[in-house]
Amino acid sequence: SRKISDFSMERLKHNLTLVNSNWTGGKIRECHGIDSTTLYPPVPGDFPAVPWAEREDGFVCVGRFSPEKELDKVIDIIAAVRSRGRDAHLHLIGGGAAGFGSYAAHIRRRAAENASWVFLHEDVPRAELAALVARHRYGIHGMSEEHFGMAVAEMVRAGCVVFVPRGGGQVEIVEGDERLLYSGREEAAAKIARTMSDEERQTTLRKVLASRKPLFTTERFMAGVREIVRGFPFRGRSAEQDAAETAGLSVRQDEAIHFDPKTRLRSAPSRPRSETGER
Repeated sequence: SRKISDFSMERLKHNLTLVNSNWTGGKIRECHGIDSTTLYPPVPGDFPAVPWAEREDGFVCVGRFSPEKELDKVIDIIAAVRSRGRDAHLHLIGGGAAGFGSYAAHIRRRAAENASWVFLHEDVPRAELAALVARHRYGIHGMSEEHFGMAVAEMVRAGCVVFVPRGGGQVEIVEGDERLLYSGREEAAAKIARTMSDEERQTTLRKVLASRKPLFTTERFMAGVREIVRGFPFRGRSAEQDAAETAGLSVRQDEAIHFDPKTRLRSAPSRPRSETGER
């Protein structure tokens, strides 16, 4: 990769590095020893506004059908919730990922074995996904350490109370609320069953997650990008000019190296033809 991209570890340390969660930022620091700026990705589109009282008392889980999403665990958790006397059902919304056909087939078999309460929705249109998520009260995610957790953010924006593993960027999406975090199947089932039987707890958690929704809008993302770009060091002066001045040298403005934010390439501006002798 160094031969292709001229990668430099030293230059990496001077980059402005954007990450999709504080968790990812921590990993970047561990691996490369550099700081980063967190900018949460946006959840595009809108979700129907369905009143809580009109929503189904069941669960949605969104994500591709591949092993790292741990859908077996999700099915087991809802099964444990049902064993506690709650009439919960589960909708798995996603599709088979390339190279994981056998796992998708396995999940289809598990759904067929529990056909009265597990339902599969494969490769559904975006509008259908949004409507299905928005008419349910609860969401659940299985992957232990998502870098961010776009599916979790989608369910939060749709107004669901979402339960997630205690790891990865998804913890930030639910504001690290312990009532929504789990490390194992039994802990998850216990917290879910308690929430489903406690209306006051549901109301409190809905308020917590409602306060998180604005963080994942397209408008918030665009504003964040603009703010970052406004503070970028290439505004007004180039890094080469600053370095030259520090060394006691003078650099003509028309000879300075400029940074193109679109291509992320540095280049010298072309001179007038009369100066270069070119036609």
